[in-house]
Amino acid sequence: MNKKLISTLAGAVILGGVFGANAVADQFKTVGIQDGNTEVAERSTDDDRTETVQSTPSGSQAEETLLSFEEAKEKALAQFEGVVESIELERENGRMVYDIDIDNGSEDVDLDMDAVTGEVLRSKTDWDDDDDDDRDDVRPADNLLTQQEALDIATAEFNGKLEEIELDDDDDRMIYEIELKNGDREAEFDIDAVTGEILDMELDD
Repeated sequence: MNKKLISTLAGAVILGGVFGANAVADQFKTVGIQDGNTEVAERSTDDDRTETVQSTPSGSQAEETLLSFEEAKEKALAQFEGVVESIELERENGRMVYDIDIDNGSEDVDLDMDAVTGEVLRSKTDWDDDDDDDRDDVRPADNLLTQQEALDIATAEFNGKLEEIELDDDDDRMIYEIELKNGDREAEFDIDAVTGEILDMELDD
C-alpha cells in the first residue's frame, strides 16, 4: 500500500515538472510581421491574459499635401520642352505618382513624378511617329474644379480609396476620370471638370 502511494506521488511530481516547463515555454511566442509593417510579439501573463507588443518601423510617411495638376505640369515643363498631352494621378506601391505625357513635336516623353515632392522618378523618350502634333495642350483653366473637389463628388457616391485620377480633354471638354476602390469593389467616374456633373459611373462588384 505504501509502495503504491509513493509511486503515485512520484508520478505526480514528474508530471508537475513537465507542466511547469510547458507553462514557462508558453509565455513567449514567435515574433512575426503584421500587415508588412508592424512587428508583433505576444507574451502570456500569469493570469492567462495575453499582452501584445507592437513596434512600427520609423520613417513611415505621414499624409502630405499633393501637388495640383497645374503644379505638376509646371515642374514637368521646367525639365522637358513641349506640350502636356495628359496628366494622370495614380497610386504605385503605396505612393501617389503623376504620370505625365509630353509631346515636343519630334519626341514623346513619358515621365513619373512624385505627387508630393515633384521629384521625377522615371522618364522615357520615344520618337513621335504619329500625326498628333496639332493636339491641344492640356491646360487647366481657372474655372476648372480642383482634383479634390472632383474627388469629393465621386466619394459622395461611392466610399472608396483613390486609385487613379486623370484630367483629360475629351472633344474639347475637360473631364476628370476617377477610379476608387473599397475592398473587392471598384468604381469609375467621368466628371465634367467645369460643372461637376457626373457623366458616367461604373460599379464593379
